[in-house]
This record gives sequence, structure tokens and C-alpha cells, in this order.
Amino acid sequence: QDLIEELRALNEELLSANEEIRAANVEMTAANEEITAANEEIRAANEEITASNEELSESRKQLMELYQDLAESDAYFRNMVKQAPVGICIIRANDLFIEAVNTAYLELVGRPRHEIEGHTIWEAVPEAAEAYAPIMNNVITTGEAFIAKEHELELIRNGIPEIVFVDFVYEPMLNDNEVQSIMVLGIEVTDKVIARRSIEDVEERIRLAVEAAEIGTFDLDLISGIMLTSERFDTIFGFDNHVDW
Repeated sequence: QDLIEELRALNEELLSANEEIRAANVEMTAANEEITAANEEIRAANEEITASNEELSESRKQLMELYQDLAESDAYFRNMVKQAPVGICIIRANDLFIEAVNTAYLELVGRPRHEIEGHTIWEAVPEAAEAYAPIMNNVITTGEAFIAKEHELELIRNGIPEIVFVDFVYEPMLNDNEVQSIMVLGIEVTDKVIARRSIEDVEERIRLAVEAAEIGTFDLDLISGIMLTSERFDTIFGFDNHVDW
């Protein structure tokens, strides 16, 4: 009887152990399924990471190419500025710091490079600030260029005050419709202005001399044969009204 009881107890233990094993197998199966699902997620994540790395690598390549293009464009632009026959000065809009200047501009303002580069424009050319600082500020604000013809201004060139005449442009350089820099292009026209004024002065003197001497004059176009007479000429020859011949 005792042996039967022991066998029954042992059988119950075996059944209980089998249940535990069965439960453990179920848990292990679920765990394996979770591990499999996790592995799938990891595999998918690795694929996404690989694709992202490839996109990042391609973006980096494109960025490097763009940077190289920008560097080449900037070098080309600065080389053009350097070799330009007119004075050019590039001024940063937010603080008026001089970014680039060529030799022709240095000659125009009569200053060495170290007094221009590394300074703001009105530190470099303070004598022009009163007249032209408001104009430059307006160009920065509106984004509209300012064009000046034969402007008369005083420049301290090589330490000596000089009255000069200059044609110049304040040209805004835009980025996303915002003024980033101002390009100043300038050329001195003092000799031209003085020569023209001298001719005008001579013509005025001749006119006054002719009027004082009461001399009749005419202009004859040799190509067209048309002659234009003065009022005194018409009076001398008895014409009541001015006549073009």
C-alpha cells in the first residue's frame, strides 16, 4: 500500500513537473516569438540606418560639391573684383565692415590697403560719412541701388584734402530678398568734368565777346548745307525774323 501511495505521489509530481515544463515551453515559445519579432525590428532598424547612412553620405557628398562650387565662385568673384578697372569695395550690410576692396578703389580714395581692410567704411573714409552714410543706409533698407553722376566730394588722399568728381554706384547684393552686402563701384571723372567746364567757360567767354562786339555769327553744317544765323546776323542783313538757311 505504501508503495502505491509513493507511486501515486511520484506520478502527481511528474504531472506537475510536466505542467511546469509545458508552461515553461509556452513561455519559451512566446519569448522566442518576441525575440524573433525583436530581431525583425532590429533588422528593419538596421536597414533604415543603412539607408539613412547612405542618404547622409550622399547629402554630405552633395554638400561638399556645393561648398566647392561656392568656394570656386567666391574665388572667381574676388578675382574679378581684384582685376576690375573701376574701384570696387564690398561692404557687409549689418555692420558696414569692409569685406573686399581692389587696388583701383584704394587709388580712388588715396589710402593704403591696411587703412581700408579690417575697418568699417566710415572708419576708412570718415570725410564721406556725413553726406553718404544716410544714402547707404537707405540702400540697405530699401534694397534699391543708388547711382551718382559727377558727384563732387572732398577726399583726404595721401594725407592731402582734394576736391574730386566721382561717378559711383551703391549696388545692393541680395540673398533671399535681404540685403547682405553693398557693392560700391566708383570711378574718378575729375579730369573730364574740369575739361568740360573749361570748354563751357571758353564758349561763354566767346559768347560774351561776340555780344559785346555786336558781331553777327552763323553756323554752317557742311554736310547738310544748313546754316543757322544769330539774331545780330539777321539784324545786320535786314531779316525781320530768324531764318534757317
